[in-house]
Amino acid sequence: MLGRISDVGGFAGLPIKPWKPSAGFVLGILIAFGPRLLPWVIVGSALSFAVGAFATGAAIDWPAPILAGIGGGVGYAVAAWYVRLDPAFDPRLPRSSAMLRLIATGAVATPLVAIAEVSAFSAFGPVDTAEIPVAFLRHCVGNMIGVMVFAPLVLRLVNKAHEPDSVRRTRTAVEIAVIAAVILALTWVIFGVESTDEFKLFDLLFLPVMALAARLGVDGAIAGLTMVQVSMMGWLRLRDYPAPAIVELQTLMLILSAAGLVVGIVVSERTAAHEALRRNEARLRDQELQLARNARLNTVGQMASVLAHELNQPLTGVRAYLRAAARSLTTPGNSGAARDLELATRQVDLAAAIIRRLREFLRRDKPHRETTSAASLVSESVELLQADAKRRHIKLLTDVPADLPSLYVDGIQIKQVLVNLLRNAMEAIPDASSHGIVSTAARLAPDGMAVEFCIRDSGTGIPEEVRGRLFTAFATTKPKGLGLGLATSLTIVESHGGRLWLGSTSIEGTEFRLLLPTTAIL
Repeated sequence: MLGRISDVGGFAGLPIKPWKPSAGFVLGILIAFGPRLLPWVIVGSALSFAVGAFATGAAIDWPAPILAGIGGGVGYAVAAWYVRLDPAFDPRLPRSSAMLRLIATGAVATPLVAIAEVSAFSAFGPVDTAEIPVAFLRHCVGNMIGVMVFAPLVLRLVNKAHEPDSVRRTRTAVEIAVIAAVILALTWVIFGVESTDEFKLFDLLFLPVMALAARLGVDGAIAGLTMVQVSMMGWLRLRDYPAPAIVELQTLMLILSAAGLVVGIVVSERTAAHEALRRNEARLRDQELQLARNARLNTVGQMASVLAHELNQPLTGVRAYLRAAARSLTTPGNSGAARDLELATRQVDLAAAIIRRLREFLRRDKPHRETTSAASLVSESVELLQADAKRRHIKLLTDVPADLPSLYVDGIQIKQVLVNLLRNAMEAIPDASSHGIVSTAARLAPDGMAVEFCIRDSGTGIPEEVRGRLFTAFATTKPKGLGLGLATSLTIVESHGGRLWLGSTSIEGTEFRLLLPTTAIL
């Protein structure tokens, strides 16, 4: 059908056409499938020329179409070999470099092919020597427009991957159908109406082609150019346009084709870059999630040690309270058993809360934060250690004003920090001491935006060699210590936007300071 439509405006009775779609088809097939199809291409080209000569009644001898078919087939085979020679060339035409290489190769190959084919016709046909340059020019234009319109179409159809999104396919088909109707209407107005000036109105065809190129990229540009070329040649054949006018219009079509393909490939390249960026971002997000997951799994061993360390405190308290309750039950008139059992229950609740917080951490749940007071945090923490302090003959003193601003914290975690600091302070006091004191004070920071806690003991201080790595995991001065309490406490405090540091230490005692903001740190 395309050959029949393009069979218009012949020159000197020869099968020289203003549009030769077979040229683009041949180049595209040879690029896509390689030189193994060259024999079939030569046979097909020879038959095409023979049929064209018979249809036009050209008086040429039989060697002409054979030689022309060989010349055209070999010429485009060399061009396809040159394109395929570049390992970076992608026949799917995803980048502007591939499209420009195809166009440039076609621009070089078509004059050489035109020389070979016109030479074959002039050697075995009635062609005046003076007409050879004109025949060459028209044949060159016909080949080039066929290559620019049809070669990209063939490559895209052969290499285009299936679109998985059926909704997108439907939307694209609707857009192409609408613009196809616009193209048909414009070509009718420009070429089908006798009163219009084709050359003045030809620029209107840029609008639908550029719209398709901008909307759908290179596929839209190819579809628009194909529709324009087929529709235009159909009207030119129906109106029986003279050959010189057709060649001039095809020259304008070359300009339209070059512009449409360049715009289309730029849009496709930009879209592909955005898609690649989104895929890379998604891949990086997946990697980050995987790394975070691996990091959490890698910390399970350390968290197990932390769990053992932290659970040791409430379990020790449970043991102390249960012993106190047992003594109360065996002592006539002692009514403190109920209170000791209640305190033991609180210690069990604290242990359960620590396990729950650890599980939430491993599952990446958000911290459970709520508004609470500094006084309640300190009093509940101190109360948990009262039995152990009594057994050690240590006084737990507190100085926390009731009018301090509220804190927005995870109460269980902050009490875990305070209990850890208080227990460390108690263990820093020698067992032989009968007047050990651990004091906890709180005051408003000078800037009014945080509450500062101070935990001080009357122990013997921290050795010099340990002070620089106090908050490092597994650093400890205790014979049976794990060295995870302060490291875990620091992590908890910093996750709340606060600070934890060693205030002072000497043979008269040690002071730790804890700073927590009064507002949530998002």
